[in-house]
Amino acid sequence: MTRPYPGRDLTNDKAIYHYRLSQARRMSENAFAILRQKFQIFTRILQRNPENITMIVVAACILYNFIRKNEGYTLSEQMVDQNETARRSVKSSSLQKLPRLRGRSTNAAFTVREQLKDFLNSPQGSVEWQEHAALAI
Repeated sequence: MTRPYPGRDLTNDKAIYHYRLSQARRMSENAFAILRQKFQIFTRILQRNPENITMIVVAACILYNFIRKNEGYTLSEQMVDQNETARRSVKSSSLQKLPRLRGRSTNAAFTVREQLKDFLNSPQGSVEWQEHAALAI
């Protein structure tokens, strides 16, 4: 889990990172909303170790895709993401809130965030529309 950079006056590369992080979070929330709609296990908090939760989510994704392919299951109009505004941040979350840890993040966490920011702004990690969307050019 990574956090956005604090503050509002971000450099362009940090604004792009923040936008892409918000997009990734929104996509994962949409995916879990779809799984929750189809599988009852996702309507409650899973009290399992992380490895088991990973296996449950992967199995549900495989099963969902199998059902969709074989039964022609389609998404309702409400489940389709409509990217209304380029600078939209996710304000409410259907994902469980994690408790805040006391103290400052470790240097390793800051390093990971910097590496991800650099990757998303590199030729290998960037997408052609990100500057227009993130910077409202």
